[in-house]
Amino acid sequence: MSGKWKSVGIAVLTVLCLSCNKPDNSKLAIGSVKVSEATIVASETINEIGHFISMHIFNDNLILINRAKDEGAYALFFYDIDDLSYRFNYLRYGRGPNEILHINPYYFSKTDSSFVMNTNDYFLSDFRQEAEKMIKGDDKYIANMPINNLFVTDKGNYICSTERRGEWKEFQTGQLGKDMDVRYFGDYPQTDIKYEDPSELAMICETSCEGSNIEGLYVAFYQHLPLIKYFDFEGKEVLKVELSDYHQTAKTADDIFNDDCLYFFTHPCVGGDDLFVLFMADNISDRCELLKLSWDGELKSRYSLGGGIINMAISDDQKYCYTLCRTTTGEDMPLPRRVGGLGQRGSVISGL
Repeated sequence: MSGKWKSVGIAVLTVLCLSCNKPDNSKLAIGSVKVSEATIVASETINEIGHFISMHIFNDNLILINRAKDEGAYALFFYDIDDLSYRFNYLRYGRGPNEILHINPYYFSKTDSSFVMNTNDYFLSDFRQEAEKMIKGDDKYIANMPINNLFVTDKGNYICSTERRGEWKEFQTGQLGKDMDVRYFGDYPQTDIKYEDPSELAMICETSCEGSNIEGLYVAFYQHLPLIKYFDFEGKEVLKVELSDYHQTAKTADDIFNDDCLYFFTHPCVGGDDLFVLFMADNISDRCELLKLSWDGELKSRYSLGGGIINMAISDDQKYCYTLCRTTTGEDMPLPRRVGGLGQRGSVISGL
């Protein structure tokens, strides 16, 4: 790989642990923790065509998930985790044998020998790898409903965003395969942003969520609000963290709909024993930040990354952060205010 890094694309970042004070249960000052700078050390161009909306790490693979669901298009693209070289693709969209209709790009659970994804709207599908070949295993039924922010507990329960806004709860939980066993939890946070319809409140309170069976927690990061909420698996809110040094500038739901607002958190993931999330509220075109948090609301580290990042993944040992960045011309593009888009280039980072 060339020593001269390309400005955007897949990137590698070394994560260090910096000391900081533990916040109380309600306020967190992002600016109280020093920002560490990341340095790009290698890069790779992504030439495969796809709408790569998320990526995940499985053994020595970096897996990019394609949401461009044209019939016959591949859903999964595999890259080498060390040199970022392209390996192979797998699993086509369609209605025939061994094809799928849909993949939830945000649910990915793994063991040493296999990983599980949410496919075809209502199922969990198991995949295992043999050399340069993937094998799809059995499907497990979840529930007959749209699923977002999915998390599955070790006890066979699921947690996700609620589909019934009339319940005026943000999340729901139930037992896998039991459509009628549904409970709702999570009160919508109070906000000064004005809205007229309940669906607009749901947009204002849009979340990206992550969970841990080890910690027994489900954590909601609010995209449009300076807020993080922690729930136990029974749906009890155990911690609410508000940012003390940031606030939303939008006055109405229309401001958010028209992108005239600040964006706070996106793409949370677990790395080792900690939570990581992209923080975008500084609204700087050539930079965003990566936050490292504990499961009790402590901000442990804060890192500066390049702009244009559309998704990322953290290695289990926390040595690297892999990021996919947006470009179509080879030049830096503005940081996307909404996550998504076509990633076509890659780059590598270290030296924190």
